[in-house]
Amino acid sequence: MHRELLPLDASFFDDEDREEAEAAGLAFLNVLRRIGVELADFRLLAPCENCDNEWTFSLGQESLQGLATMTRNVVHRLDMLEAIHNQWLIDHPQVAEADDS
Repeated sequence: MHRELLPLDASFFDDEDREEAEAAGLAFLNVLRRIGVELADFRLLAPCENCDNEWTFSLGQESLQGLATMTRNVVHRLDMLEAIHNQWLIDHPQVAEADDS
């Protein structure tokens, strides 16, 4: 007995979970890039059939020099943010006092 197969349309390839994972991964990478961190080997990994069935991310491998550079970039930006915050508190002492209570 021959069974009729219905034609497929573009929805066959829709994968909402993958689209969400791609968006989350891109948002994460863009935030890191804003603070001077570049993860060149960052990868989106498809779920395997025998594991948790979720899209996952691999941060990749990084050399000691690359890690040190990323760390310096993040520390530098955090130092800048802290300096700006401290200056703002000096310029707005009434806010600093309200925060202490």
